Amino acid sequence: MNIDVVFEILLHLPVRSLLRFIGVHKSWYYIINSPQFRKLHTLRRNNNKDEEVYLCFTPYFITGRTQVSLNLLDNGKLLMWYYFQHNDEGSKDVSVSRAVKGLVCMSSRYALDITICNPFLGQLRTLPLSSYATTHSRYIYDHHVGLGFHEDYKVVWLHPCWEHSCLHVNLYSARTNSWRELNCDQDLIIEKPIKSVCKNGSFAHWEGRNRSGEKIILSFDMKNEVFRTITISRLGDHVLDNYFWLHKVLVILAKDECSFVILVVDKYKLNVYESSGEGSELIWNNVNNVDLYSFWKCDFRGSDEIPFWRNDNCVIIRGRTSREVLLYDYRARKFIRQFMMLGSLATGDDIIEYEGSLISP
Repeated sequence: MNIDVVFEILLHLPVRSLLRFIGVHKSWYYIINSPQFRKLHTLRRNNNKDEEVYLCFTPYFITGRTQVSLNLLDNGKLLMWYYFQHNDEGSKDVSVSRAVKGLVCMSSRYALDITICNPFLGQLRTLPLSSYATTHSRYIYDHHVGLGFHEDYKVVWLHPCWEHSCLHVNLYSARTNSWRELNCDQDLIIEKPIKSVCKNGSFAHWEGRNRSGEKIILSFDMKNEVFRTITISRLGDHVLDNYFWLHKVLVILAKDECSFVILVVDKYKLNVYESSGEGSELIWNNVNNVDLYSFWKCDFRGSDEIPFWRNDNCVIIRGRTSREVLLYDYRARKFIRQFMMLGSLATGDDIIEYEGSLISP
């Protein structure tokens, strides 16, 4: 068969098929591994959601280190595992970021290691330490990272300086393989990342508060490399304000760079709020209230597998218990299914909607 025809056929195949076919013939091996093919395949796959699967990570705590395993939930296959070294027993809080172009970022809030990996390819790379981390390591803990993509992947590192009570920010660029410091509001306290349902990876978001105690969303634009802070505390809605005060918001989802969804469970009712407007203070509208009474009463079997759900409006979020996870369609504004994880303590934060790619970390 003509090599150009083979090239065009392979471009239409999903990543998992390519990884099987790479051993069929030597010419196929060279085609699939060529930079031109991988670049074209990545561009072609941007709008194809047929390969979206669910990826679960599970940390196992061992004295002095944490082993993180990455598994595909649709077939139970272990893709890779990685060790984080720790200096004390308290340093066990490991997280894995949302997937961006087939890459995920593994980090610990207390250790300085930041590792980028492509689970489908079984490849990982530990990033070099920034100059700030090298010189201020004893003052760095409880930090957060965000992975994004513009031409190549970038990593934002948010780290509070407890010595001077301020926030420092560094940006890593894969194109230059280097870190540099960024300007940001130093009076912010970052609490956790916000799950994004936007697939292009050009923005990263975190939830936190300012020194006045107001809840905020911090967003970073990967293309223009600028921050935006949005205040979300004083919303004018009794239920929403009360639950922010009590820290009982179920989840905040970023639909894109400037619009968000907040889910709040009030007794047996799910209240859905969506943002509107622009600027530093958005308007929050109660767009739907879903009755959960019959939903919670449903008897459902536990499983370690989440089936394919080829609807890119669906996200996985945490349920009522450490093992329960929910599949929620944020555009249709309804729950689709619920799952009980049997073999692990995986929660919604440990499950990532993942689309394979041929991009190397």
